[in-house]
Amino acid sequence: MLVNKPIDLVAQLAIINRLHEFGGYTGFKERYCAGPKEASNLKELNYRLNTICYFRRNKSDPEIKKHLPDKGRQIIMCELSQAAKIEYKHAQSDLESYMKQYKSATDEQIKKSMKGEVMVRIGILKNISARGKLADAFSFIDDIVSQGQKIVVFCNLRDVVEAVQHRFPNSARITGQDNSIQKQMAIDKFKSDPKIMVIVCSIKAAGTGVDGLQDVAYNACFIEMGWHAAVMDQAEDRCYRSGQHKNVMCTYFLGRNTIDEWNYNLIESKRNIANTVTGAEDQTEVNIIDGVMNLFSI
Repeated sequence: MLVNKPIDLVAQLAIINRLHEFGGYTGFKERYCAGPKEASNLKELNYRLNTICYFRRNKSDPEIKKHLPDKGRQIIMCELSQAAKIEYKHAQSDLESYMKQYKSATDEQIKKSMKGEVMVRIGILKNISARGKLADAFSFIDDIVSQGQKIVVFCNLRDVVEAVQHRFPNSARITGQDNSIQKQMAIDKFKSDPKIMVIVCSIKAAGTGVDGLQDVAYNACFIEMGWHAAVMDQAEDRCYRSGQHKNVMCTYFLGRNTIDEWNYNLIESKRNIANTVTGAEDQTEVNIIDGVMNLFSI
């Protein structure tokens, strides 16, 4: 399973004793990990993986496509509330100041200890943006519900989940606080109760391993996002999977002039390299930090 770049496949190819067929570690790296994005000759790599290592049926394959409708994505740009704009500006200034310290640090151990704090402060920006665009998200959800359609709402943080549930008190919920029995009860309520039109899902808790949403909802929206394309694809596919009979629309709410825009572009760029993700969190965080430095021209 590929994380962000082809180099992540090396260990897996070695485990199944296939790395030598790609020229060993050196040959694989030279052929498939070149260029500024450390990714090259991807179509060839895909062909050889399918030929040598695995067989995969894609949802775009004709035999599967005829049994599964289309999936689309749309972006809604949101103006943050005035209070959120002010809060965001202060948090961004704070992050920029801290990242200047991070960039100027020469001791790798100090940088490593600072990295976690940088990610926390980046998370604060994402949280402020999420709260600042709730009004637009609620308006959209109201429109969907008024048409008699059920909708799956994805968030990350507890306070955002609670805000959605406060606005839609009859909603069901799946979060990390719920055990497997509670999750299934939420799905069953969402499916069977005509008064429950909204289910609020944590991306981490419901993005994988949750089945049953596809035969009742064909709208999914994202108030918050993860960092990885595959995490988001898996969340989308809670609605877009076998048993779905209608076209699925996935809507992303992005705060204008916020880290959301960069975050979404990051996900899109990763979709061009891989559609599955696992592990390598440290390296991922380094890539995020480097990208945010460029974003703020630090």
